[in-house]
Amino acid sequence: MQKRKIVFVKPIMSQPRYHFDRTMELSKYFNIEWIIGWKLKENDIYPESQINHKIMFVGRGKPRKKFKGLFDQFLFTFKAANIIRKMNADLIIIHSNRINLLYPILCHKERDKFVMMTFTPAVNPSKLRRLFWDCYERIGFSVYKLFLIATEPMVEAFGLQKKKTYIVRWGMNPISIIPKIFDRMRLLYIGTLIGRDIHKTIYGLKEYLDTNPEIEVERYDIIGMGLKEYIDLIEKAIKETELSNIVYLHGYLNDQEIIPCFDKANVGIAYLPNTPYYSNVICTKVSEYLLSGIPTIAVATNENKKIINDINGVLIEDNEHSFAQGLHLMAKRFSSYSSEEIMKNVEKESLSYKVKNELVPTFNRIIKEIENISN
Repeated sequence: MQKRKIVFVKPIMSQPRYHFDRTMELSKYFNIEWIIGWKLKENDIYPESQINHKIMFVGRGKPRKKFKGLFDQFLFTFKAANIIRKMNADLIIIHSNRINLLYPILCHKERDKFVMMTFTPAVNPSKLRRLFWDCYERIGFSVYKLFLIATEPMVEAFGLQKKKTYIVRWGMNPISIIPKIFDRMRLLYIGTLIGRDIHKTIYGLKEYLDTNPEIEVERYDIIGMGLKEYIDLIEKAIKETELSNIVYLHGYLNDQEIIPCFDKANVGIAYLPNTPYYSNVICTKVSEYLLSGIPTIAVATNENKKIINDINGVLIEDNEHSFAQGLHLMAKRFSSYSSEEIMKNVEKESLSYKVKNELVPTFNRIIKEIENISN
């Protein structure tokens, strides 16, 4: 029996491991084709196209910003729509973007096959900007009938009560499979630095070190990009705490470059402000830490509460003192942690499990419903 074809459309590809790991796993069950505009980072690692997993880039040069970038995405949408009309896809998944309003209009015959996939409402620290982008997205969503989202609260957040919405959790792959050694603490944060208050973890680390630390801290690696104002806050915190011999700010590393950091780390950091716009968002880094056998200190958001427990980590509040207390609690449990036990504890968060048991049945159900509409 011929596999059904699912097409994914994304103007700018960021974090290849998130998206391609997912669709590579999905290609065991479906024919997957990607239509992509540009790579966000030229040195990112991309898989080669395969029989059941094809990748097509249609943009030229590097992605531009602001109005030029908007114009480029506008042209990309027309190119992608022209390709889609010739593909005979069973399902077309559009990653939420600034021009998503146009796809069902440009591809009128395929309009029932479109599914809008979105991950999170706007998380900008500015309330006004969050309101603007959330409203803008709702306008773009108005032409879609089907949606893929990650958590139940997003149904209300995106105003999708009257739409056909499917809730799916993709899962993640481990970054490292090396058993961790729990001797001295080696902390790791990976992710965006925008609006996450990562500088507060450095002050919290300083408080821990000044209050009779049970376990020595060898290093704290911070990996990620952010606007200059957030980089300045982190660098200021490193300078004020005099922890430049422990805290290392790396900037962006590609998917191969992060592996040694995950191999060595034995404490994962998932820190962010516990605000309404973050609380119901799945924190992918938590799954990556845990699936790599790394116990994790995580802010107690609604989603983190579902996965963090005494076996695999510590929940904290979103302030420096609580971070320090979390380090003390983790230090007391340090010798009892087991990478093997942590990985086993979250095996149902793995990508292979989620795709087989959640994504495949969901996509088959959506395709069947589309066929029923067409008939």
